[in-house]
Amino acid sequence: QLGSRASQHTLPTSQMAPEARKRSRSPRRSTAFEGIEKVIELCSSVERSIQAALETAQGDDIVVVLDLDETCFTADTQNALATSAWFEDLMKRWVPILASEASMSHADVLLDCLAVVDCFYAFIRSRLTEEGLPALLKTCKAQGIATIGLTARRPDLAEVTWQQLGEKSLLVFDALSPPMAANSVKELEQFLKANGYAAPDNPDKWEGIRQHRGVWFTANANKGALLRQTVKAGTHVIFADDSERHLHDAKKALDGHAASLRLLHFTAAKDAAKEKLDIPSCDLALTEYCKALFQKKDDTFMALVQEKQGFLKAFITRQLLHLEAEQKPIDTLLRSLADCLK
Repeated sequence: QLGSRASQHTLPTSQMAPEARKRSRSPRRSTAFEGIEKVIELCSSVERSIQAALETAQGDDIVVVLDLDETCFTADTQNALATSAWFEDLMKRWVPILASEASMSHADVLLDCLAVVDCFYAFIRSRLTEEGLPALLKTCKAQGIATIGLTARRPDLAEVTWQQLGEKSLLVFDALSPPMAANSVKELEQFLKANGYAAPDNPDKWEGIRQHRGVWFTANANKGALLRQTVKAGTHVIFADDSERHLHDAKKALDGHAASLRLLHFTAAKDAAKEKLDIPSCDLALTEYCKALFQKKDDTFMALVQEKQGFLKAFITRQLLHLEAEQKPIDTLLRSLADCLK
């Protein structure tokens, strides 16, 4: 059981435009910070950080910010398909191939890979990294502690995210304040893009941000910059993420803004995904998903086929060549897909 607060405050997520918030910002303050802490247990580490914040908050606001993939949940696959570790490896393998064979840029390869992933993501079930997470979020709300989800997933994946989790393990984030108005979200999006905080690997075609069910979907934008604009000055911030880059961005953005900053680098889920990552098995599974989508004439997938999308064409072609080289049987569906991509 977490400690109780001396007084209950909500976390007022400002509805003002970013420029207005900049003008109203309080003078720079000293932010208590003891460094980024590497942890392998999420709930207990967050609870410990909350307790430490409560001991010094003196009625000030506290907010718990949690990343999603490989922090709150992970893909429930035996070969690590659809995990962050898998996607990072996919990009590492295909960026140089497509740069050489099709003169595609890193951003172009990224967008192509994401488009294919989007087609089958809804079929991949996710599981919580720790069963205690829903209870932790409920306890925070009961004690007047705001909770925010903050993911690098793109806005279009909001509904799919909850579909992957299923209702039984639904995470309920509550910032203890109304969602930001649509026009304010758009202004914040424009502010992030204008100030160089859009996705570093895809700044020109960045998909923007969305707030949905208490979660900010940022399309890999600078999470620290978003928190600076949405969390009230003087708040005690606890932020857990599997990516050190996002934690460093939060440190840079919130130093002098937050009352205290506790940054947790949660590594257990991503390390587990790396350990079980089976590339040949993942490639085979991805091929099977592509065949299934082709067979059912999925509209989104067929649009990629019709445009002969770069990554999809190269991936299916190589899979076909690999099977031929090993003299393995190739079904007519895969050949038909490959022919349509020529």
